[in-house]
Order: sequence, then C-alpha cells, then structure tokens
Amino acid sequence: MALISVLYLWVQNKIVEMEKLKRAYCYLFYKLYKMSEAAPSRWLSHWKASLAIMVLEIWLIAAILIYYKLFLNGDADIIGSNLIWVVMVLGIGLIDYYIFHNHDQWKNYIKEFDQLPKETSRRWGMWLWIIVALIIANFIFSFYLYYQI
Repeated sequence: MALISVLYLWVQNKIVEMEKLKRAYCYLFYKLYKMSEAAPSRWLSHWKASLAIMVLEIWLIAAILIYYKLFLNGDADIIGSNLIWVVMVLGIGLIDYYIFHNHDQWKNYIKEFDQLPKETSRRWGMWLWIIVALIIANFIFSFYLYYQI
C-alpha cells in the first residue's frame, strides 16, 4: 500500500511539473504573439508565433543530434532521410496545433496572460528571452563544433 501511495505522489508531482512546462510553453507563444502584433504586419499573428516556436524546437533538436554525433556516436547519420524530418516537423506541428489552435485555445492564453501583473510579466519575459537566446546560441555553437571536426 505504501508503494502505491509513493507512486501516486510521484505521478502527481510529474503532472504538476508538466503543467508548469505547458504554462511556460504557452507564455512563449503569448510573447511571440504580442511581438508579432506589434509589427507593422498584424495578420495571422497566432500562426507566426506558432511558426517561431516550431523553428526554435527544430533548432534545439538539431543541436541535440549534432552533440550526439560529436560526443557519443561519430558514425551516426544525424541528417537521416527527408522522411524523418518531415515526420518530426509534422509531429511538432500537430502538438502545436493541439495546444494552441484547436478550438482557438490561443485566444484563452492571450486573455490569461494579459491579466498578469506587469512585474510578473516582466520577470517571466526576461527568463523566457534568456532561454530563447540560449537555444539560438546553442544551435550556432553546435554547428561551430561540428565544422571543427
């Protein structure tokens, strides 16, 4: 019985962590959406935000694959076939669609995050842009290491 209780608490903890991760993911969408809305071309801002998130995710996956080739398996074919990349992009796109565009859920996220206090929004935004900058720098650095070989 104690094992079941421990397992239940562990699962509950993981669910809370996943909710926090999803909230951060939605906040990234919110910030990219607001940035797109501030641009001169305001049409389809929610799709532009989704595309930017997909690009960041692909760059992160590409960097991980490059590190895998460099440090763990030098013979690995990290490019793979076009089919693998198409499936990966479609998978990322479907997850993105389900989270943001299914039943126009993105509108709820925009309303929710518009209600945040300015200080909280500023703090979250600062951490968010640091993470985005790290993803971009990591992607560039992985290619730098890759071409050093």
